Amino acid sequence: MLNYLSFSQTAMAALLLLLMAGFWGCPIIAILSELAGKITKKIFLDKFALQITRLSILLHAGLWLGCLTLGLILWYRYPGLFTLAQPWMRYILPIFGLALAGTLLLMVSLATWNRLKKKKKILHIAIGLMGVLLLKPLFWCPVLLLRNLALEKAGQTVHLFPPLHSMFWPVGMQWVFTAISLAAVLGSLYLLVRRQHDDFGRDYYNYALPVCAKWALFPFAGVVVFCSWIAFLAFPFIELTNNTPLFAAMGIRGTSLLSCVIIWIVIMKTPTPLRYKGMILTSILLAWTFLMGSILTFYEILGNYTGFYTPHSFLEPLLTSWGLS
Repeated sequence: MLNYLSFSQTAMAALLLLLMAGFWGCPIIAILSELAGKITKKIFLDKFALQITRLSILLHAGLWLGCLTLGLILWYRYPGLFTLAQPWMRYILPIFGLALAGTLLLMVSLATWNRLKKKKKILHIAIGLMGVLLLKPLFWCPVLLLRNLALEKAGQTVHLFPPLHSMFWPVGMQWVFTAISLAAVLGSLYLLVRRQHDDFGRDYYNYALPVCAKWALFPFAGVVVFCSWIAFLAFPFIELTNNTPLFAAMGIRGTSLLSCVIIWIVIMKTPTPLRYKGMILTSILLAWTFLMGSILTFYEILGNYTGFYTPHSFLEPLLTSWGLS
């Protein structure tokens, strides 16, 4: 278990999580926006779904290429790790196969957007929805497998599914809502980057950017619920009188989130969101900072909650140099 979390490790993990949030969250936003566009007959919502689908494909292509590269490096260095004799391979291969099938369905959805949207809209929505569903095991199953392996290594009793009082459920569900929110943040950046190329008109962007802001803001209502659940489970294990790194991590998380919320509300309320490009770009940096704070917070909480490791991070020497610890 990681006994020290450096700044570079935290920053890289946060960047990876931001991209993975887009991997899982963008297809959900795209399919729900497409469905809403069909129900409400709003053409701008349909165009928005198309752009977020394109972003989904870009993120999927990049992350699958990254997975392939990492797999080849590990296979070269540890050839025995990727044999079918390894028990974990029997679980991971089908999960990756389903996720790849999900990505292919998203690509089919994008490729047939104009053709199926005219006469077979229900079929087109069904293709996208099936792609989204096939991606879900790629998150839950590996995380569950890692949890069970950690418990087994620690000599604890392992059940296939964690009990309801396990930290697994609120942390996992919090990520579901967080991924959707952060995917919307990436979506707003993508809209700005593609504006000159797609050029759907100023009225479209005055509509689409606030939609991104709403998708970013409202999922955090669910995040708050699961934060309360985590706090209820972790409270008996946390030493409140001498835990400055935990409070500092929570401060980073809360301050960056509050700053994001202010930006999202401004973008939602203004009739000219394109004038606030700087704020939209800043929200990307704040989202990355929020993820860094989240990683540090959960690193501190899980260390105390599980007892598997004693948490130490780059915050400790930093706080000491500032006379805060």
